[in-house]
Amino acid sequence: MFCVIGVIVCCLMHGSSADYIGAVVEYNHVPSENSSLTVEENLEHYLYQISQASVFGAQIIVFPEYGLTGLVQQPDDYAVWIPDVGTEGFLSEAYVLLTLSNAAIERRLYVVANLLEKANGTNNNTLYYNTNVVFADNGTLVAKYRKINLNEGESSLTPGNATSIFVTSFGTFALVTGTDIWFSHPSQSVLVNNGVTDVIFPTAWNSTFPFQMSLSVQVGYALANRVNLLAANINNPSNGFGGSSIINNEGITLRTILRDSSATNIVYGNVAPTILSPEPFVSFPS
Repeated sequence: MFCVIGVIVCCLMHGSSADYIGAVVEYNHVPSENSSLTVEENLEHYLYQISQASVFGAQIIVFPEYGLTGLVQQPDDYAVWIPDVGTEGFLSEAYVLLTLSNAAIERRLYVVANLLEKANGTNNNTLYYNTNVVFADNGTLVAKYRKINLNEGESSLTPGNATSIFVTSFGTFALVTGTDIWFSHPSQSVLVNNGVTDVIFPTAWNSTFPFQMSLSVQVGYALANRVNLLAANINNPSNGFGGSSIINNEGITLRTILRDSSATNIVYGNVAPTILSPEPFVSFPS
């Protein structure tokens, strides 16, 4: 049984050719008895949301940080090997990658998901990363971003060191994850000289009053940097997790999700192109 889905949809019309419809999912993670079942069962819920987004004409859908795995502190059983950007097919890759790639092809939209990744270290050891992956509407892996600024609860993970962008027919997108948004690298550095018009922000954000409320942080970032923002949070309101949005480059919230009960919700927004500024308006502390 799928969890209760709250769908918030206003009448959407395609604008100019540069406009696009973005979908953001605030996802209520469903735990299971072991790591394999956890990922597979939540992946089924993802497929349903992708199909819904396709029906409403979305060109890109964004899922939150830790949506597939839950907030686990030991990544060993959940992590998968993720190939290089440009990979197609995925027949020899992890089931979750093959499934998301096929869904992007079938539904003809970009899919952004967060995974735990494992990779070989320089000393023949295994490293683990908090990684966003992006599949184009032809199923190709077009971006992979390893979170740079890790939370206290991510001590088993290795921080990434490189920013990531990908180019579509409807904009140039950057990836920033969770607490990355507080730090100049990557939240500012990725915007410099890259032609970025839109930022994708998967997060597992725990709101605390007064300065770390999820929606306020999202609006502030979009407005200060004059970028469109697609922010997808996990949904666990009893523990302070929630607050997702689609915000335009003027800081205007096009769609928002903020619930006091546990449920998966999806919102859609018609997003207009960004007029590029020469550099970000503000600088965050490094």
